[in-house]
Amino acid sequence: MTCINFGGGIVCVNDNWGRLKVGNRYIWVDMHPWCGPSFFTDSDMSKVYDPVDETDPVWPVFGEWLERKKAEKAKAEARRKP
Repeated sequence: MTCINFGGGIVCVNDNWGRLKVGNRYIWVDMHPWCGPSFFTDSDMSKVYDPVDETDPVWPVFGEWLERKKAEKAKAEARRKP
């Protein structure tokens, strides 16, 4: 787990990240369980992409990605239970 120190706070990120195909380009996302998603225009996740508003085309693609992640997590948890 990576932790980032910023002005009086620390946010730790997990392995819940991925690449989204939005139109003819890619947007990388890092989903924090409490802080929500952060979007980036480069694979190093150093150039922030800030969606303009709720109609930004990244949101539907992100919603589909998040549902897949939740399904993967639920499937993995179900396999762990006897």
